[in-house]
Amino acid sequence: EVVRLLLAHPGVQVNTTGPLGITALSLAAVLGQTAAVRMLLQHPGIDVNAAAHTAEASRASALYLAVYKGWSEVVRLLLAHPGVDTSVLHQGSLLGHVAQRGKRIAEYREVLQLL
Repeated sequence: EVVRLLLAHPGVQVNTTGPLGITALSLAAVLGQTAAVRMLLQHPGIDVNAAAHTAEASRASALYLAVYKGWSEVVRLLLAHPGVDTSVLHQGSLLGHVAQRGKRIAEYREVLQLL
């Protein structure tokens, strides 16, 4: 409900990075907050490819972070958004990381099926 109220504010800057160096979309994606991701993706000004700017997640988009964490429903929402850049999936060892975890964790297997 808080996300909905904030997004309804006329001057909301939906792609601004917060103190952690990531956007609201990236934060919702990394935390697996499906409802918040869905609402943010509906905002007309959302930059689905905005990158995080932190030491831990340099240049990582919401899609990259959701894949890395294994949030299959969030990955599904992001992949369905027009304009999403899937080239981030080939950064570093992301797919190897997901494949290794997919052997043990069902959620990662779902992510692999989406990719």
